[in-house]
Amino acid sequence: MMNNKNIVSIVILNRNGVKYLRNCIDSITQYTNIPYELIVVDNGSTDGSLEYLKRLDGIKLIANSINEGAPYARNKGVSLASGRYLVFLDNDVIVTEDWLSRFIKYASRDSSVGIWGPMSNYVSGVQFVPNVAYRNYDELQLFSKKWARLNADKMIYCNRLILFCMFVKREVVEKIGGFDPLFGNWGWDDDDYCVRAQIAGFKLGVACEIFIHHEGSKTPNVDRSKLLIKNGKLFIRKWDVKEWNMNSAIKYPVEKIISRHFDPSECVIDIPKREEFENSIYSKKHDGFKFTSYWNAFCSEIVNDRSIKMIPYNEEIVRAIIKRDVKSLANLVLVLNTNTDYKQYVFLFNAVICLLSNDLNQAILWLEKSLQCKETKIALYLIFYLSLFLGDHNSASRIKNYLALKIF
Repeated sequence: MMNNKNIVSIVILNRNGVKYLRNCIDSITQYTNIPYELIVVDNGSTDGSLEYLKRLDGIKLIANSINEGAPYARNKGVSLASGRYLVFLDNDVIVTEDWLSRFIKYASRDSSVGIWGPMSNYVSGVQFVPNVAYRNYDELQLFSKKWARLNADKMIYCNRLILFCMFVKREVVEKIGGFDPLFGNWGWDDDDYCVRAQIAGFKLGVACEIFIHHEGSKTPNVDRSKLLIKNGKLFIRKWDVKEWNMNSAIKYPVEKIISRHFDPSECVIDIPKREEFENSIYSKKHDGFKFTSYWNAFCSEIVNDRSIKMIPYNEEIVRAIIKRDVKSLANLVLVLNTNTDYKQYVFLFNAVICLLSNDLNQAILWLEKSLQCKETKIALYLIFYLSLFLGDHNSASRIKNYLALKIF
C-alpha cells in the first residue's frame, strides 16, 4: 500500500460509516496496481470506525474529535498528501479493477485537464450511468470490465464533476488550494472547487472508461436537502449569480462565472499546516490516540505551571513542547544548560525530547534525574501521564494521590 515513490495520494473522508468504509478500503487494496498512499480523515465517528482504522497498517489517519465539515477535513488530508495526483473518495465508494492506472492514463494523455471524474451508478450530470446490470460486488467487477472495453479511451469535457470520486493533478491544488470551508458540513463544495479550477485555467473531464460504484448518501443523520438549499444560497452569493433561480430546471450560469479573471483572493483556499492539527494525527509510534490524549493533558499542565514561567525562554519552550518541535526544544535546552540553576528543567525537557522521539526508556531515566534534583510538580505530572500511557495504573494512582496532597 505505502511506497516512498507514491504516485497518488488517496484521501477518504469518513464519519460513522465503518460498514461502507471497510468495503471501500478492501476494494482499493484489491484493485489498485500502482504505488499509492492512503489518507483517511475521520470526522468524529462514534461507530467503531477509529478502532477499525487503528488496526490497519500503512495508512495516514487524522482523527478529528468533532465533525469539522467535509471541506476543512479534506483539506487536512491534502496537507499530508505527497502524491503527484490526489484522489478524493467518499467512504461509500467501491473501486474497480485498474481504476487508478486508467485515471493516470487519461491524465497523461490530456495535460489540459486538471480534474477527472469516473462514470457511476449514483451521481448526477454526465457521469450518470442508468440501469446498471449488477446485483453484487462480484458482478460489479464483471460489469466494469465490460464497460471499460465498450468505452475504451472515451472522454467528455464538462464544467462540473461530483465529489464522490475526483482525480486531481497536484498543479491544481498548488494553484487554487483546497475546498472552501464556507460550505460547512456538505454540499456545493465540489461545484465551487470545479469553478475555481476552471477560472485558474484547468479543464474538467470525465474518464468514460472508468466505472466506480457509489452507494450514495450513506452518512447518517445528515439532512442533505436542507444543506443543498443552504449552501446553494452561499454559492449564489459567493459567485454573484443572483439572477439564477436555484429552484429552476436551468443550470447555474457556469460560463459566466468561469469567464472572470483569476483572483487569488476569491479562488485560493489555503491548506491548513500540519502543525495546526498535529494532535489529531494518529501515529503508531506512540500508540496513537492514547498518547495524544495524555500528551494534551500534560501540555495543559505545562502551560499553567508557575515554575516554568520563571525560567528563561519559557514561552519559546512551552510553544516548542505543544507543537512537538523536537529540534527547537533541543536548541533551547542547550541554551538553558549553561546555567546550573535550571538543571532539573534541563533533565525534564530532555525527557520530553526522548518521549517525542519514541525513546521511552531514556525518557524515564531523564525524569528520574529531574526528580533527584528537585521534585517539581510538572515532572510528576509528566510521570503520571506517562504511567497511564504505559498502562501502569498503580504507579499513576500513587502519583495522583501524591499530587493531591499539594505538598509543593
